[in-house]
Order: sequence, then structure tokens, then C-alpha cells
Amino acid sequence: MKTIKSLIIAAALAITASATQATVLDFAADANANEKGYSVLTYSGWWGDLDITANSGENPANAYMDSGYGGLGVCKVLDIFDQCSPASDDNVTTGEKLSFVFDADVWIKNLWVNNYHDDDKSLVGDWINITNDGVSTLTAGKDSEKPIGSYTSATSIGTFFVKAGTVFSMAYAGEEFYVTAMEIVGVPEVGSLALFMLGLMGLAAARRRSLQS
Repeated sequence: MKTIKSLIIAAALAITASATQATVLDFAADANANEKGYSVLTYSGWWGDLDITANSGENPANAYMDSGYGGLGVCKVLDIFDQCSPASDDNVTTGEKLSFVFDADVWIKNLWVNNYHDDDKSLVGDWINITNDGVSTLTAGKDSEKPIGSYTSATSIGTFFVKAGTVFSMAYAGEEFYVTAMEIVGVPEVGSLALFMLGLMGLAAARRRSLQS
């Protein structure tokens, strides 16, 4: 019986660990490593896959990784080297948005933005239009006047639960911005947990039978 209890405790600890494990996508650092535009920008992790796309008005655009600690923005036209043309058209501005689609349920635990390439480098008093599974809200931007060295220098604008296959988007609502980073926390699959617990119950039943025989 002690063995079964130990297994159940170990399973509970494993479930807790999987629920709290987090990954930070540092778009600013990634852009510094390789400035480039993508029709679809893909990330993969233990939590699943993420596809990022961009639009300018009704037209498809490119998710753009802008170096100099700008981060993730939108570019309408790329040159033959996948660099933005003109170079100044690389943040999220009038009529533009970024869309994020996960293939599994996740929590966006923190979401950082910056306005690093604007003159005042600030989003104080400004807004970003966040749409999550069709529900749109205006989210207040936060101060990012200090030079962005990494996502830790910016302030998070919120936490969001995003369902698999739905669209989470960030759009211009009066002030240009870049997405600096995103912290992702996976959601344990109910089916997998149920099967694991059934397995433990089977072990317990088998142990009881062996003790009674």
C-alpha cells in the first residue's frame, strides 16, 4: 500500500510540475540573432506548436523580427533577403495586427510589449487591441521608456487563456508597438491524466489481490 501511495504522490507532483512549467519566447533576442520576415513564423515547445501570421488591413503581411531589441512586428513588403522594405515599416502600426494560433490549450502567463523605435519609447496611456477567440478588448500599454535589453526590461500587459485552434491577435489601436516576449504555460491534457490515474488504480487493485491470495 505504501508503494501505491508513493506512486500517487509522485504522479501528483508530476502533474503539478507540468502545469507550472513555462517557456518564454523572447522575440527581441531572437530578432537580434536573425532579423527576418516570415509569412508564417512557427515556434514549437513541450506545450505544442504556435503559428504567427500578420495582416495589414485585409491583406496578408509578414510577421517580422526586428533587431535592435524591437522584437516582433509587421512588415508589408520583404526584399529578396527577407528584410523589410522600407526598413522603417517593421512594427505594428495603423491597420496592422499579429495573429497567434496554438495547437493546444495554453495560458499566456505574461505578454510584454515595447515602443522602442518611437521617439518617446513609451506606451503610457496608449492602447493595444487584444482579440481572444473572437472577443475584443482594449488593453492598456505600459511604460517602456528604458532601452529594451530583454523582455525583463518591459512590463507585462496581462494574462490570457487561449484555446487550441482559436485566434489570439494583437492589433494597432492608436500607438505603434512591438511584441517583446510571451511566456507560455501549458495545460495538462485531461485524457492523459485520466488514463494515468486509471493505471494507478489498476496497480492498486492488483496489489490488493496479491495480498489477499
